[in-house]
This record gives sequence, structure tokens and C-alpha cells, in this order.
Amino acid sequence: MRKSYEAHENEYKRMKSKGIKSWERRNYPWSIFPPDRHFIENVFMLKWAPKKTRAIELGCGTGTISRWLAKKGFTVTGIDISKTAIQMAKAQSKTFKIKYINKDFCSTNVKSLGKYNLCIDGHFMHCITDKKDRKIALNKIRQILNPSGILVFMSMCSPISRKNLLKTYSSQRILGNIIYIDAKIYGKFEGSRVIGGKEYIPMRYIAHWKSLLSELRQAGFSPMITEYFKYDKNNPEEPTGLLNVAAIRK
Repeated sequence: MRKSYEAHENEYKRMKSKGIKSWERRNYPWSIFPPDRHFIENVFMLKWAPKKTRAIELGCGTGTISRWLAKKGFTVTGIDISKTAIQMAKAQSKTFKIKYINKDFCSTNVKSLGKYNLCIDGHFMHCITDKKDRKIALNKIRQILNPSGILVFMSMCSPISRKNLLKTYSSQRILGNIIYIDAKIYGKFEGSRVIGGKEYIPMRYIAHWKSLLSELRQAGFSPMITEYFKYDKNNPEEPTGLLNVAAIRK
């Protein structure tokens, strides 16, 4: 059965049909989430940060961050499981020398990807809800990074406002560390379960931010900079916390 993160293809098809050029622009006027952009810019100012080297973006979508990195002098590879997202990325990147790959990173032989000094998690990891798959993904990230390479990890996290989640996203439910969405929207995928008599599929992994830091350490990364944003109870459209981390590969 298909992994639940493969459902992103459905959303990118909808975006393409509506002329929406990036994931963020579905709901906002920006292409890169401002806190993420500011965080990466702050990382680049530090002495130990990689500069104008080989970089890879996981979950690159339509390539907004990949193009931004290329403008800063990085040699960029972007990878995404969505065929439509990669098609859109290529169409928007004709003036850039960016290599785009349409593959499932979790099942990819990473030796074929080569080595990098910078890996950007383009909101990739919080889409992987199965704990075994998360271990696989982090292990593969460690394999593609050179020693002392940098992982920029950007993820939704807990604590969350359950009240705002249900108020704004009525088709979603939360159980444990996972946000589920009504299966009628995207169809059946691995990890689906019945909640209140309806079938739901897992869409987001939102463990406590401290647990996410522990997960990174156990996978062989040393967090160097951490930014945690608590959810804003007055903003129902953002019911989860956010965690940004710059971690060095041990």
C-alpha cells in the first residue's frame, strides 16, 4: 500500500490546475515561510555554516528554497516524491542549474545521490509519520552528509492547540503524535485508521519539540542552534508549534 506522504501528489495536481506556484502560496502571500527563511539566513552567518557548496533539499516541492539556495551560490539538488511538484519545479527553474529528482527519498539508494555539506529539510520530516520510516530517513540523511555537514531541520511539533486544529481543519483529527485527515480527500494509504466511525490517513508527525531534538541526537546529529515557536492561540490557522534546528552530522 502507498505511503501516506504520497498523497502530496494529489495536492500538487490541484495547485498546478489552479496556477498556484508554491506550497506556501496556497494560503499566504510568500513563497518561503518567513521564520524558516530567517532561520536559515542566521545559520549562514555562522563560521561553521557551509558556504557555496553542494546542498540538497528534501521535499523540495516546486523548488522555492532550492532556487533561493542557488542564488546564494550553492550547487543544489532537490528531491521530491511528487511527480507534479518536480515538473513544476523544473518549469520554474529554467534559468537555474538545479538538479531535480522525482523519487521517494526513504526508498532511494542514497549512494546515487552523492555527498553534500548541507541538507535542508523542506518540511519533509514532519510528513513521515511512521517511526521506522523516520529512522530510515534520518539514517539516509546522515549517509549523504559529509562529516560535520549541516542538517537544517524544520518541522511542526507539539504542544498544539487542539481546539484551533479542529476549528480550522474540520477534516482532521489528532491521536498521539499524529495528525490524521479524512481518507475521502486523498484515498486509502498505509497507516489509515478508523476514528469515530470514519477512515482517516496519517498526514503529519507532531511529537513534542524536545522529543524531536532527542530523535536527532539518537540519529547521530548534534543540534547547534534551536528555535521553537509556540502556537499562537489567537491564530487558529497555525494550531501547531514549530521547531527549527541546525544540527551537525557527527
